[in-house]
Amino acid sequence: MAKGERIEIEACVPAGEIRRAYDRRGRLVRAELWFKNKRHGWRLVLDPHDPEGMRYATLDGLGAYIHARGRVGYYTAWGDGEELSYENIARDAWLARCFDDMRRRARVLLDGKPEKPAAPSADASAFHDEAHALIEAGRIEEAKPVLARARAVLEERGELVVDRAHLQNVVDWYFHMQRELEIAWREERYAERREDAARAYVLENAIVTLTSRVDFANPLGPRVADPAFVFSYGLWALVSFQTRTGHFAEAERLFANELADAPRMRARLDARRAQAESALNAGLCVFVEQRNARAIRRGNAAFRAILALVPRPRTGVLAHQLACFHAHFRERHEALDMARRAIANGQPRAEVEDDPDLAPIRARLTARSG
Repeated sequence: MAKGERIEIEACVPAGEIRRAYDRRGRLVRAELWFKNKRHGWRLVLDPHDPEGMRYATLDGLGAYIHARGRVGYYTAWGDGEELSYENIARDAWLARCFDDMRRRARVLLDGKPEKPAAPSADASAFHDEAHALIEAGRIEEAKPVLARARAVLEERGELVVDRAHLQNVVDWYFHMQRELEIAWREERYAERREDAARAYVLENAIVTLTSRVDFANPLGPRVADPAFVFSYGLWALVSFQTRTGHFAEAERLFANELADAPRMRARLDARRAQAESALNAGLCVFVEQRNARAIRRGNAAFRAILALVPRPRTGVLAHQLACFHAHFRERHEALDMARRAIANGQPRAEVEDDPDLAPIRARLTARSG
């Protein structure tokens, strides 16, 4: 207990209590749920940035509801300071809600229900793997009933809860959306699935948030992402489906925000390079598919940012796209080097050589070295 603090204890359930700490002026400075002499769940603490505000924070620091100036905002560790939702509410009423939540958690603990439920069956994952293999083989109609069985498994689990205790279910739903979007993309059902692409992007970022960890060498710094849970398909889907439905301004804005967070993009590249490069290629397609010179010029900033992140692409598709942008900006030597890299990395030679955007370098590109 800090010097001068007064502690009040509420016995909310047998073997459980809420401990409130007050400073010398009688202000509530901390409140915690304890059960069987162990701290659990969320806790209330003063907001260090606002003397009148308070945070209702997870013990692992991954999230916090912050009450300040009559408004409650939800913040996550991955999107530092990003307000996701808010409502106008009196501080006392908000505190009452927080304590009610602590008491509910105490009753769950008393009932002996585990805070972390058993991992769901692997059936959904198996179905998703099977569906993906069928989709890649072009057997779309065969993949659809497999996905239907996966959805039935997921829906039997009830409402999707996005928290660490339900991580496997969040991951399963993310991959389910991915498979459905793979089919929609091949069937050109862009408008029908545009909102699902946005949901996949939200779940993708939620998965990173739920699995990030503190860097104990720099505890006040950003969270460290677990590469096993860093994906980029949702980013590709969001940008691509927005582009194909003509929502160019929104797609440009979303992609610019992603590129502005260089550490986050590097985490994507380090975790799944090919997937991240595909998303970067989709970002450049936003400008290409508008089919006008002004859009290409607007894409210059994104193009330069991608070059800084990925000076040597590992996928042929991104190298091909970068070669075209070099050519648009009359950087012929760079365009030639990037076009050759595209072919070396698997992009079909004829597709690169016949690309009208690369016409200024075609003669040198098609010349065979002796």
